[in-house]
Amino acid sequence: MTPFARQSVTVTAGARLHFGLCSLAPEWSGAGVTVEAPVTRVMVSATDGDAEFTAPDGELERLRAAVTTIAGDRPLRAELLTCPPAHSGLGSGTQIALAAATATARLLGEADPIAGPLFERLGRANRSRLGAAGFLSGGMLLDPLGALGAASGTAVRCVSLPAEWRWVIVIPTEGGGVSGEQEAAALRRMPPMSRPFSGGLRRMILQSLPLAAGLGERPPNAVLFARILGDYGMRVGKHFAPLQGGVFVSPAVREWAADRKDRNLPAPAQSSWGPVACSVFGSAEMAEAEARRVRSLLGDAVKVLVTATRNRGATFQER
Repeated sequence: MTPFARQSVTVTAGARLHFGLCSLAPEWSGAGVTVEAPVTRVMVSATDGDAEFTAPDGELERLRAAVTTIAGDRPLRAELLTCPPAHSGLGSGTQIALAAATATARLLGEADPIAGPLFERLGRANRSRLGAAGFLSGGMLLDPLGALGAASGTAVRCVSLPAEWRWVIVIPTEGGGVSGEQEAAALRRMPPMSRPFSGGLRRMILQSLPLAAGLGERPPNAVLFARILGDYGMRVGKHFAPLQGGVFVSPAVREWAADRKDRNLPAPAQSSWGPVACSVFGSAEMAEAEARRVRSLLGDAVKVLVTATRNRGATFQER
């Protein structure tokens, strides 16, 4: 008989798109959204033998670290069943760590396993506020205070987007964004954002976007939302261009952006350091039409997904 509360726990989480920072140090504030795909799914189960860890190349140590942070030296079997590509702008590191740790905590019967203390034990409370909020609640993620909010205990605001909206996510097959110490070093080299520039970005992402999502008196407007997001992404991308080689990291995404400009459509928005980029549409039909065009335009240089906003947090299967 297993000494644990359950035989196994499987946790499924969505992906996180980060629209870019609207302020640098000391705030590091910004916004993003949780989407249904690509998912992260982790299963942790009891074992009578030695500990076992199974994960795609490059993710094994991340999985092991998250599980052992919670379980210590108690032997468990942990498997990373699926996850987004690493260092692509989809927040896979945070989702893997939180999914693995939460599955482990639930297997061991720890109370309230997805509360703030778990994030702190993993070192993710300050570092990955948007991803952590998406794991907990999903939806559009608004973080006006960033690191200052973490220090004061202020939560990220999570807002549901219309269920019929769809995201086209373009994942280049080559290249990747920076992460870890590379990211920290790059941010240290960034010139500061002026107050007027940062203030304008804040108004776009924290006021105008929610209004376009229908949080004011007017109904949701996906076209307006996409235009605000595209404009925001272009402005942020120009600020970071000296470090990432242009507004967009990926040549394929640059080609997609040029094609949309030729059609007088909103620019795509790069997620975090890229190379992933996205745009939003008011219906599945419109999103699928754009996805077909991108596949025809860019061929094997990209993988294209159509997915909905994930207006909920991670889900659990226990047995």
